[in-house]
Amino acid sequence: MFFFLSFSLCVSTIVLAQDFSSLIEKAEETVKTKNPSLDLASKRQVTDKEVVYQFGSAKDGIRLLVFYGASEKEAAERMNFFISHISVGPDKKLEGIGDEAYLWKSHGDGFGAIRFRKSNVFIDLVAPSVAMAEDLARSLADLIPGK
Repeated sequence: MFFFLSFSLCVSTIVLAQDFSSLIEKAEETVKTKNPSLDLASKRQVTDKEVVYQFGSAKDGIRLLVFYGASEKEAAERMNFFISHISVGPDKKLEGIGDEAYLWKSHGDGFGAIRFRKSNVFIDLVAPSVAMAEDLARSLADLIPGK
């Protein structure tokens, strides 16, 4: 029985890793395709469940964080952690992007940030404009299988 449980856990971990790898490859390609003028400046694997990308410069580029949780609950907790560490709440809740999504607008330089969760995936996206952030968020949400 112990062997069976250990084997099941190992197989689940491998499948989770393969799904995460596939998702981040598709996410990276989506950002590159929609913004061919922005080169990938950095890619940092934070944990085995989280990766952060910077396309172009921090001043006028796109920052993308993808978190792939083991469950919807884990992804929701990660999203709530990010939201709770911002001094101001979101400008508005968005509909049609994942299971829950929020928009922040920078009133000074036009940047838009969207944090959303779909199923067991949490994405934090910052783009030079709200329109670009919304377009990318919708495309990225489409990459994530639904419930």
